[in-house]
Amino acid sequence: MVALVLYARRAPIDRARAAAPVYPPGNDPVGWPASGADVTYPMPPPAPPEPRQRSPLGLGTVSVALLASGLLLAADRAGVVAVGATTLLATALVVVGAGLVVGAWRGRARWLIAVGVALAIALLAALTTPRVPVAGGVGDRAFTPAALADVRPAYRLGMGNSTVDLSRVAFAGARRDVAVSSARAS
Repeated sequence: MVALVLYARRAPIDRARAAAPVYPPGNDPVGWPASGADVTYPMPPPAPPEPRQRSPLGLGTVSVALLASGLLLAADRAGVVAVGATTLLATALVVVGAGLVVGAWRGRARWLIAVGVALAIALLAALTTPRVPVAGGVGDRAFTPAALADVRPAYRLGMGNSTVDLSRVAFAGARRDVAVSSARAS
């Protein structure tokens, strides 16, 4: 009963004064322009950002890789160290890898990935290719020393047939050790 009294005493609702929804000016809820009102259009898209300058990281990395490989090759030619193709390729790959790590934070040289993959494939090929000694030349060779002084301590041939004929040498009790290395020696 108390509930009925409280319900009856509440203020009547004025449906005419109910707040109307607020829409953007000039448009109705469906989006059609109101008659005689200004039509509003969406904002144009923002202008694209200016292109960024090319990063010097990529060319700098390739330059350092070539410089490091060149210095190793020069040291090899000078006889300071013995450097093979695998060492040169591995050095260049390490420098390119370091450039990619730096590029993750400082640069935009994603094309170094292609250089690194090419170096890795070349290094893998160099590591898996069997080593064929070509020191001493290639082809068929015949060595026929005439005197004991003409006999060399070693005869080497990288590929081919090697013949060492010592039948003309007068040893006269002297002993001489001779090493012959070839793909096929007789």
